Amino acid sequence: KWYAGFSSKINQLSITSKTGEDYRLEIKTVDKAVFMSPYIGRKISKRLDVGVAYALFRSNFLREVTWNGTLTQLEITAHTISCFTRLELIQKKRFSLDLIGFVGRIKQQNEFSHQVFRPKNSFEVVDPWQTAISGRAALGVNYDLGSRWRIRLAKDFLEYGQDDFDGFNEFTFLDKLDSVYFVFEYRF
Repeated sequence: KWYAGFSSKINQLSITSKTGEDYRLEIKTVDKAVFMSPYIGRKISKRLDVGVAYALFRSNFLREVTWNGTLTQLEITAHTISCFTRLELIQKKRFSLDLIGFVGRIKQQNEFSHQVFRPKNSFEVVDPWQTAISGRAALGVNYDLGSRWRIRLAKDFLEYGQDDFDGFNEFTFLDKLDSVYFVFEYRF
């Protein structure tokens, strides 16, 4: 039994703060992030699945300070191709709970730009594409909408990566709600 799925999430955070005695110092911060991941998998036993996933992550951080006229922007683009295994822990009629683990290769590029308008000065740094091993683990609560369609609510709780792509291995426990996302699955 094969299945294909798609998950996506978009986060946007905008903060404007004013400081100083006359409130002339205004800082505007906008942080946008987009994550998309299609995947395909196959059930190999009653409780175990294997598959392949692709993920695209793009983040754009923008900060503007009006007092001295500075604009800072950081853009991160990452592509990941990974294999996954999914273990079904509990199944009750249409509901089920599973644990899924991804291990793959990530390719990432960072672009940083900084502009000062008084006096006029700017620079831009584009890092070359770098690759590393990455992984993550998630819990999923599933609801079968029929024999073909399934909706999942997943929560990433552990990430593995090489810090700054320098070979330093790092495990990170995720406890924030921004690592919760919906997944739509079609079985064929």
